[in-house]
Amino acid sequence: MSKAGDIFENPITGERAVVRVGTEDSGGDLVITDLYVNPGGRVAAEHVHPVINEWFTPVSGRVVFRVNGQESVVEIGQRLHVSPGTAHDW
Repeated sequence: MSKAGDIFENPITGERAVVRVGTEDSGGDLVITDLYVNPGGRVAAEHVHPVINEWFTPVSGRVVFRVNGQESVVEIGQRLHVSPGTAHDW
Protein backbone atom coordinates (compact mmCIF):
# COMPACT_ATOMS: atom_id res chain seq x y z
CA MET A 1 0.00 0.00 0.00
CA SER A 2 1.12 3.53 -0.69
CA LYS A 3 -0.22 7.03 -0.33
CA ALA A 4 0.62 10.45 -1.71
CA GLY A 5 3.82 11.76 -0.14
CA ASP A 6 5.38 8.37 0.58
CA ILE A 7 9.06 8.15 -0.38
CA PHE A 8 10.89 4.94 -1.25
CA GLU A 9 14.67 4.95 -1.66
CA ASN A 10 17.15 2.32 -2.75
CA PRO A 11 20.72 3.59 -2.25
CA ILE A 12 22.14 0.47 -3.93
CA THR A 13 20.39 1.07 -7.26
CA GLY A 14 20.33 4.88 -7.00
CA GLU A 15 16.51 5.10 -7.16
CA ARG A 16 14.21 7.40 -5.19
CA ALA A 17 10.45 7.27 -5.77
CA VAL A 18 8.05 9.94 -4.51
CA VAL A 19 4.41 8.85 -4.63
CA ARG A 20 2.00 11.39 -6.14
CA VAL A 21 -1.07 9.09 -6.11
CA GLY A 22 -0.92 5.85 -4.17
CA THR A 23 -3.04 2.74 -3.92
CA GLU A 24 -4.67 4.14 -0.77
CA ASP A 25 -5.62 7.32 -2.68
CA SER A 26 -6.98 5.51 -5.74
CA GLY A 27 -8.73 2.51 -4.22
CA GLY A 28 -5.91 0.25 -5.42
CA ASP A 29 -6.37 1.06 -9.12
CA LEU A 30 -3.47 3.43 -9.76
CA VAL A 31 -0.02 4.47 -8.57
CA ILE A 32 1.75 7.53 -9.92
CA THR A 33 5.31 8.23 -8.80
CA ASP A 34 8.10 10.57 -9.68
CA LEU A 35 11.18 8.38 -9.96
CA TYR A 36 14.57 9.98 -9.51
CA VAL A 37 17.62 7.99 -10.57
CA ASN A 38 21.25 8.93 -10.07
CA PRO A 39 23.41 8.91 -13.22
CA GLY A 40 24.38 5.28 -13.79
CA GLY A 41 21.55 4.12 -11.51
CA ARG A 42 19.30 1.28 -12.59
CA VAL A 43 16.52 -1.02 -11.57
CA ALA A 44 17.83 -4.12 -9.75
CA ALA A 45 17.13 -6.58 -12.59
CA GLU A 46 14.94 -7.33 -15.57
CA HIS A 47 11.45 -8.05 -14.31
CA VAL A 48 7.81 -8.62 -15.27
CA HIS A 49 4.63 -7.19 -13.75
CA PRO A 50 1.79 -9.66 -14.40
CA VAL A 51 -1.03 -7.09 -14.28
CA ILE A 52 0.56 -3.62 -14.18
CA ASN A 53 0.86 -1.17 -17.07
CA GLU A 54 3.85 1.16 -16.70
CA TRP A 55 4.55 4.42 -18.50
CA PHE A 56 7.91 6.21 -18.34
CA THR A 57 8.55 9.81 -19.43
CA PRO A 58 12.03 11.23 -18.75
CA VAL A 59 11.99 14.88 -17.68
CA SER A 60 15.77 15.15 -17.45
CA GLY A 61 18.55 13.19 -19.13
CA ARG A 62 17.70 10.04 -21.04
CA VAL A 63 17.05 6.42 -20.17
CA VAL A 64 18.11 3.25 -21.97
CA PHE A 65 15.36 0.64 -21.73
CA ARG A 66 15.35 -3.04 -22.64
CA VAL A 67 11.83 -4.28 -23.39
CA ASN A 68 11.43 -7.90 -24.49
CA GLY A 69 15.15 -7.97 -25.27
CA GLN A 70 15.09 -4.86 -27.50
CA GLU A 71 17.07 -1.81 -26.36
CA SER A 72 15.93 1.74 -27.01
CA VAL A 73 16.83 5.19 -25.75
CA VAL A 74 14.00 7.34 -24.41
CA GLU A 75 14.71 11.08 -24.46
CA ILE A 76 13.18 13.96 -22.50
CA GLY A 77 9.44 14.18 -23.14
CA GLN A 78 9.19 10.86 -24.99
CA ARG A 79 6.88 8.28 -23.42
CA LEU A 80 7.47 4.54 -23.18
CA HIS A 81 4.69 2.10 -22.33
CA VAL A 82 5.40 -1.35 -20.86
CA SER A 83 2.39 -3.70 -20.99
CA PRO A 84 1.60 -6.28 -18.33
CA GLY A 85 3.57 -9.49 -18.75
CA THR A 86 6.41 -7.75 -20.61
CA ALA A 87 10.01 -8.33 -19.49
CA HIS A 88 11.76 -5.00 -19.02
CA ASP A 89 14.83 -3.34 -17.55
CA TRP A 90 16.42 0.10 -17.66
